[in-house]
Amino acid sequence: MDKKSKPSILERLNQSFGPLIGAIILDLVDLATFGPLGIGGFVLGVLIGWWILSVYDISVRTRTILAVLAGVYCLAPFTEFIPVATLISAIARYKQSSKKKDDPK
Repeated sequence: MDKKSKPSILERLNQSFGPLIGAIILDLVDLATFGPLGIGGFVLGVLIGWWILSVYDISVRTRTILAVLAGVYCLAPFTEFIPVATLISAIARYKQSSKKKDDPK
């Protein structure tokens, strides 16, 4: 897709809500797996983290590191009742939206 063509509705929805919905899902996976008791939480955390990060313009190496950290977050004890992923995603989207308005493009 070239830069002048408009993104589809699905692409726009994923760009707008995908990271926040993904973060909520990541927090729910963390809650459901109860820390180190569920190794499946690590795998799901990595996959969901990768999906969340797919909307950002970052390198594959950085995306891989952050996705692994999302998996570790789902594996770490005592994080089940703290919606860290949702808070970080909401703050990131808020800051990103203010940068777009300041952008002279």
